[in-house]
Amino acid sequence: MRRVHGVLALSTLLIATPAAAGNKDEVNAGVDVTLTGGAVVAKVATGAALWYNPAGLARFKDASFELTGVTLRMSAIRAPGLLTLETGEQSNERRFDISFIPEAITFKLPLKTLQLGIGLFNSSLRRELAQQRVSHAGDPVAMTPPAQWNLGANTRVDNFHVSTGIAKAFDKRKQKALVGGAFDFVVSTARIDSLVAGLYDGGAEGLVSESSLSNEAGFGLQLKGGVQWIPIPEVRVGLSISTPTYVFLLFERLTANESFAPPGSPTQDPQGTNSFVRSVRGGWFGVEPGTLRFGVAYVGKWGWVEGDLVVDFRLRTSRFLFNFGTVPNGRAAVVFNASRFVKLGLGVFTDLSQTEQLLTVGDRQVDYFGAHFGLLFTNYDSRSESFAPPDIPDKDKTYITFAIALRYAHGRGDILGLLLPAVYDPAAIQTNPVDARVNDIAINFGLKFSF
Repeated sequence: MRRVHGVLALSTLLIATPAAAGNKDEVNAGVDVTLTGGAVVAKVATGAALWYNPAGLARFKDASFELTGVTLRMSAIRAPGLLTLETGEQSNERRFDISFIPEAITFKLPLKTLQLGIGLFNSSLRRELAQQRVSHAGDPVAMTPPAQWNLGANTRVDNFHVSTGIAKAFDKRKQKALVGGAFDFVVSTARIDSLVAGLYDGGAEGLVSESSLSNEAGFGLQLKGGVQWIPIPEVRVGLSISTPTYVFLLFERLTANESFAPPGSPTQDPQGTNSFVRSVRGGWFGVEPGTLRFGVAYVGKWGWVEGDLVVDFRLRTSRFLFNFGTVPNGRAAVVFNASRFVKLGLGVFTDLSQTEQLLTVGDRQVDYFGAHFGLLFTNYDSRSESFAPPDIPDKDKTYITFAIALRYAHGRGDILGLLLPAVYDPAAIQTNPVDARVNDIAINFGLKFSF
C-alpha cells in the first residue's frame, strides 16, 4: 500500500507542478515591434526600448505615451495520444485556444540630458485549457475490464514587469552612440488547476482520482543594459543584455486530493489523502532566463532591413519554468515606406524550445518557425526612418501612430502525456511523449501618442 501511495503522490506532482511552460514569448511592446515582429534591437526608438534595448530611449526627444502589445492569440493544437491506454486506445487531442492579452503600456519623457522611460509589461508564458478522455470497451479474452480516464488542466503563467529606464545620446565625430539601462521590478504568478481520474468497470475493478490546485506568486528583480551605434549613416548596430529574473520572496499554496479504491473495495468510500500547503519563503528563485540581443540594420530612403540574433541563456535554478537551456533564435524584417503616412513590414522568425527534457505532464518541446506581416499608419510624414514626429511639431497637435500585424507560427515537437495501465495498477502509470503540431495565429495592435 505504501508503494501505491507513493506512486499516486508522484503522479499528482507530475500533473500539478507549475513548471510546465511553453517557449519564451517575445512581448509586443511598441508600434515598431508590432510593425517588424520584434526585429528592433538596432533601431528601437519607442517605449519598447525598455524591453528590447534601453539605449533606444535616447533616439528621439519627444514625449510619448503608448498603449501597445494588445494581442489576440489563437492556437490550434493537435497531439493525439496525450492519454494512451496499454490496450492501444488514445485520446484525440484537438483543441483551439483563444486568449486576449494586454502586453505593454509605456511612457517616455525627456529630461535635461537624459531620456526617461517607464513601462508595464506582461510576459505571458502559458495560457491554455486542456480536457482529454480515453476509454476501453473491455476484452474478456485479454481479461481487461472497461476503462475510462479523464484529464483536465487549466494553466496560466505570467510575469509582470514594472520597468524604469534612462538613456543618453553621445555624438563624437558625427558617429552617434546611445547608452541606456533599465531596472525591472517583477511580479511572477503561476496557477494550475488539474484533475486526472480513472475508472475500471465503473469503479468495480478499481478507481484512481487525483486533483490539485496550485498557486504560486513571487516578487523579483531584473536588470537590462544596451547600446546603439551608427558607424555610418546607413547602418545601425544594437546590443542589449538582460540578467535572469530572480524572485526573492515566494508565496505558495497547494491543495491536493488523491483517492483510490482497489478491485473489490467499496468505491463509495475510497482510500486516499487530502493535503493543504501554504508557505512563504525567501531566497533566489529563477523565473526568466537572461537574454542577449544583437542586431544590425541598413537604412535607405525606401525603408530599412534588420536582422537580430537573440540568445536566451540557461536558467539553472528555475521555479516557474523548468530545465531551460541556452537557445539561439533569429528574427529578420524589412520595412517599406508605402507612402508618407504608411509603412509596410514583413518578417520571419524562429522560436526554438528551451526545454531540454520533458519532465512534467503537458510540458512542451516544440520548435516554432513563423512569418509576420505588419502595417503602420501615422498622421505625419514618416518617410524618414524614425517613429518620431517632425523636429518642430505643432504644439497644439497630437501625433498618433497606429500599427496592426498578423503573425503566424507553426510548431512541431513533443508534449508529455500519460501511458495508462489496462487494469487497476497505479504503480504502472508512466509518462509518455507524444508528437504534437501547433499552429498559432496572433493579431497584434499598437498605439502611440506623441506630444
